[in-house]
Amino acid sequence: MDVSHIPVREALRRLEGDGLVVLRPGRSATVAQLSLEELMEVYRLRLLIEVDLAGRSARHYTDEQLQSAARACERLGVPNPLGRGLRDLEAHHHLHQLLLSPAAGPQSTRITQRLMDIADRYIGLVYDARPVAFDEPHRRHLALVEAAETRSPPVVRKALTAHLSENLEYMKAWLTPHMVEIEEPAL
Repeated sequence: MDVSHIPVREALRRLEGDGLVVLRPGRSATVAQLSLEELMEVYRLRLLIEVDLAGRSARHYTDEQLQSAARACERLGVPNPLGRGLRDLEAHHHLHQLLLSPAAGPQSTRITQRLMDIADRYIGLVYDARPVAFDEPHRRHLALVEAAETRSPPVVRKALTAHLSENLEYMKAWLTPHMVEIEEPAL
């Protein structure tokens, strides 16, 4: 393909840093296995970090931020032509980051974005694997927008805790039988 091995190696190292591939010394790279432990750890951290940031942000939401969050939520209600999956990942990330932004500094923003990126592997797998009512992502995130509009820290914390916890439980329930199949050795 007339590509130097150096940029390919660097790209693989970045993918390894993102937890997407496993590099084996002197061998090839393989796609990283999904694990329920990773999923639960990511959501445990999201529940700690994001709920705290959202609660501290609540009183500081501007009207413009709330309008932007509502627009992002509306984008999640647009039907996918394929009839499945989370329609607009960019809108999803934007909405979640808006809820955190007044209290999030550069490090918090990087950390929460990294956790969302890891969670996306699982979210994409679960939501692409089954038909999803076109308005389900919108309905689930509308509760977050409505909580943010109150500008009440306890209300925002409660709504985000419920949202993340429900999402984790749903993904665990859907993935558990499939992960067991993956992790069991073939006979």
